[in-house]
Amino acid sequence: SFGLEYRSSAEKPPQPRSTVRWLPPPQRWVKINVDARLSVAKKRVVSGFIIRNDEGFIMGSEFQGHNLVHSVVIAKALVVLYKLQFALDLGFTNVILKSDSRLVVNNIQQLSEDYSESRLFTWDVKNLARKFHFCRFQFIAREGNGAAHAMAIEGMRTEGDLFWVEDAPLKALEVADSERWSS
Repeated sequence: SFGLEYRSSAEKPPQPRSTVRWLPPPQRWVKINVDARLSVAKKRVVSGFIIRNDEGFIMGSEFQGHNLVHSVVIAKALVVLYKLQFALDLGFTNVILKSDSRLVVNNIQQLSEDYSESRLFTWDVKNLARKFHFCRFQFIAREGNGAAHAMAIEGMRTEGDLFWVEDAPLKALEVADSERWSS
């Protein structure tokens, strides 16, 4: 019948989920991927980040514990602020910073007043971003933020803060290499 034929032609087959992957920044830029994890059981928040250049090579990585942070949103805003300052201290002038917190990225990008719980940090991020030649903030789905996620997980397993220059822990290296070769 016509109704059945119309319904079957109007139904769309399920669409495959789009693949999210890491892509290198433009030439002479660096990309900073950040992530933060909260463990209620351990009463601990750890942030992780990885900086890569336009060839996908690691320029630096770190995981860092944060005291007195009881919110993932605050932790994710805090890691953006700290790692942006870190990039400035290293002399990077063209930066793309990616986070898997859509809320934090949207709050940084919005022009109107920010009334979120992370507003103090996003305000500082906006002011700090003015010190760069170019600075972009972008949301990335967790699937494309694997190396930073691996850094945060590694940090949760380790006491203390650790930093690497042109290196990272083994798991983060493996993820970064995998992301680099699939881009």
